[in-house]
Amino acid sequence: MVPGSQTVYPTTLIPIAPTDMYAAMGKDDQRIYVIPSKNMVVIRMGDASDPENQSFAVSGFDDALWQKINAVIE
Repeated sequence: MVPGSQTVYPTTLIPIAPTDMYAAMGKDDQRIYVIPSKNMVVIRMGDASDPENQSFAVSGFDDALWQKINAVIE
C-alpha cells in the first residue's frame, strides 16, 4: 500500500531491496525498513528527499539508498 491509500499493489516497491523487507512510510518521506534475513532495521528521518515530489511513496531516494546498502551487506 502507499500512504493515504488502501490500494494494494501486487509488486515490490523497491525491487533492489531484499525480498523479505517490510517498509513503513511516514510523513515527509520518512521510512522504516525491516529486513529479517539480514537482522537489520534502517530508519530514515529528516526532510523530504524531493519536496517537489508529493507522492513520497515512490522516489529515487529508495533506489539510491538500497544501492549503497547492498554494496556493503552482500
